[in-house]
Amino acid sequence: IVIYSQVTGIGINNYGIKNILPRIIIAAILVNLSFIISAIAVDLSNIIGNSLMDFFNDLQSSVVVSTDVFADISWGGVMKVLAGGGTAAWITILAAGGIEKIFWIAVIAVFGAFISIIIGLITISLRQGVVLLLIMVSPLAFVAYLFPNTEKWYTKWKNLLFQMLFFFPMFSFLFGASKLAGWAIMTTAGTSPFRILLGLAVQVMPLFLTVSLLKMSGTILG
Repeated sequence: IVIYSQVTGIGINNYGIKNILPRIIIAAILVNLSFIISAIAVDLSNIIGNSLMDFFNDLQSSVVVSTDVFADISWGGVMKVLAGGGTAAWITILAAGGIEKIFWIAVIAVFGAFISIIIGLITISLRQGVVLLLIMVSPLAFVAYLFPNTEKWYTKWKNLLFQMLFFFPMFSFLFGASKLAGWAIMTTAGTSPFRILLGLAVQVMPLFLTVSLLKMSGTILG
């Protein structure tokens, strides 16, 4: 179209040709490199996110672990108690805080944790699917960059991709910090069942906030 307009003077004017030629060159390069560019962006997001997670895990491992028996309590242990299996530690906790009262608090906490995990898994899975879809249409996005009338689609594609990629480091930071904070609460809980359940709740809180975090990532990135 550009060559035809240049030769015949019909179609795109000279001013338009001067504006669009650089875009054609750029788009021609980007379309062929679209998968590599997208893959590098995804890899950078994963490297940053995993590094943040490893940092908090190493920080927790470097701290001298308390010999308190309650430091090793997990959601799996809580569920075993509710299912009737139980452990010596949790029997002690229940006896110290009142079996009936703590039982129902534990039931509510487990239910909340279960909902949080479901929400988190769905959100993270959807994010993964959106990233794959955005990579698949990346050549079309770079073609849309060519013309002023279609550039808005390229902008939307770019913003959405960066939002999805920015989400993972943010989630890793929040999840790693919450896991460390929950662990710290539990190791200093003594025989307090409330503080132990609070520590467990803090650990799964980021999963409950994944939808909000996904929306926030675009705003914070902007």
